[in-house]
Amino acid sequence: MASITQRNNAFRVRIYRKDQKSIAKSFVSEPAAAEWLKKTQAQLELGLYQEETKNHVNLRVTFREAIEKYIPAHSIHKGNHKTEAGILSILANRWEGKNLSAISKQDIVLLKDDLLAKGRAASTVNHYLNALSQLYQIASNEWGLKLSNPIVGIKRMSEPQGRMKRLSIEAESTLLSYCNLNGFDYLANIIVIAIETGMRSGEILSMRWEDVDFANRRVLLRHTKNGDSRQVPLTNRAKQILEQLSSKETDELVFEHCRWAIRRHFAKAVKQSAKSHKGAQNPFIGLRFHDLRHEALSRLSDKGLNVIEIAHISGHRTLTMLRRYTHPCHQTLLQKLDREFV
Repeated sequence: MASITQRNNAFRVRIYRKDQKSIAKSFVSEPAAAEWLKKTQAQLELGLYQEETKNHVNLRVTFREAIEKYIPAHSIHKGNHKTEAGILSILANRWEGKNLSAISKQDIVLLKDDLLAKGRAASTVNHYLNALSQLYQIASNEWGLKLSNPIVGIKRMSEPQGRMKRLSIEAESTLLSYCNLNGFDYLANIIVIAIETGMRSGEILSMRWEDVDFANRRVLLRHTKNGDSRQVPLTNRAKQILEQLSSKETDELVFEHCRWAIRRHFAKAVKQSAKSHKGAQNPFIGLRFHDLRHEALSRLSDKGLNVIEIAHISGHRTLTMLRRYTHPCHQTLLQKLDREFV
């Protein structure tokens, strides 16, 4: 129970606690009083409230205690929840027993150096910094803890440009032929769906029959990387594949396979396809499953879809990120240039 009362030119906030001394504080404005009340109640609810002294708020909240509050309240609602939670758990072990307020910029610099020394990619280092920054922002803005964000001023790592890997129709045919001839029919279907829709492997494996709309040629993705659901249009080729596999059990998964099996079988198919390739440039060297998403979005660009339409299909929130994935075919660009001057 809480109250805000006005006395003369001050606004007095009082929070009543069962079997404990009430908490009170005065403010010169009602909005400031309401803001303090909101943050203090959040701290009490999360078990993070610390009594104020004349000089400062006693911040005896350990890093581990903070993430134990942050993960179920905030991180769990994000599309990258598992990644972020994993990062924060690793850091909790690294800084075991250390207070949240005691993490310094030097600690962050040492963390970056250690990650790079272990061969971690620039994007991985940035994931660590972003996860930490989010934790401190919540602790400061929502929990009302008076602490500084040690990530502020720490420069993010420069990430490499997007991969330029393209998969030709001929190379795709070779890959699918290997799958069909070696009992990996399910993988061939997944490869086609990936190339025709631009969906990620996790999105393909999360599809359920109840979300496949054959009449309107679309599929609803409820669980995506960025946490937003989206409708993905189905090409005739993708629709035909799904119709051949269609099940009457609407709550079943479309592809009941685990990700590690797909990764292992795909790597095997790529390796064998590379061996059978004859020519100077082998399209299968370094080919990853995620490159199929690059190829799908690049083909959409070749077909003339604009960036807004492609982003609608891919689920990218920013055009900058979409640019890393989309690489129009050089011949397609030449044909458009030639048409313009005809």
